[in-house]
Amino acid sequence: MSEPDLRGTEAQTAFFDRQAGHWSQCHYGPQGGMVPRIARFADALADLVPAPADILDYGCGTGDIAAALAARGYRVEARDMSPKMIEQARTLHAASGVRFVVVEPANLSLGERAFDAVLCSSVLEYVQNLPETLRSLANALKPGGWLLATVPNIHHPLRRQEAAQRAMMRSAFMRSLVRVTPWRATFETQWLSHNRLSVSDWAALLRDAQLRPVWRDCQDHPLTLLFGQRSP
Repeated sequence: MSEPDLRGTEAQTAFFDRQAGHWSQCHYGPQGGMVPRIARFADALADLVPAPADILDYGCGTGDIAAALAARGYRVEARDMSPKMIEQARTLHAASGVRFVVVEPANLSLGERAFDAVLCSSVLEYVQNLPETLRSLANALKPGGWLLATVPNIHHPLRRQEAAQRAMMRSAFMRSLVRVTPWRATFETQWLSHNRLSVSDWAALLRDAQLRPVWRDCQDHPLTLLFGQRSP
């Protein structure tokens, strides 16, 4: 019998549910490696859609970016497929004013023309159907609205190491070994992160979703920040 798809939506939800309890402290605490993302998104938004504006943080995790944007005067809704992540977000940021919502995997409808900007912080690399997801995100934007998304910069040296980890995880035997090591989460993250594309391929996907690719920043950064604008 063949092994079930371990990179599907259910596997991803289960993985992030397991990470939820320590995600905020580990990644957005005093020494957290994801802390710079807050300023990166906030600075970009300030130039494109200054507060107050309606923002959707899609794939919000424990809501740290969403809460920081709300503190800057934005009206923020934050959604994630992991119920445990949303539970943590509601607990950690109860006074933020952010509306935290669990996304149903079978329902990608995000509303029509509801948001001035949609953020995806390292989310698109995990989704199962990129064209459908991007169309839904584009439809959620008001005319002239912006999609801001960080995606892996496949040309960065860090990504070569990750490619080796993903190659190792193709083996069911190696996956079973990794799960009993301290590096389980690192390797599983690479296994689940399967959309590794060039900037030109991302731009083509944005165009197909009726978004105009505008600009990308930090070519020497492990994460590329993509911008796409809905027609005014």
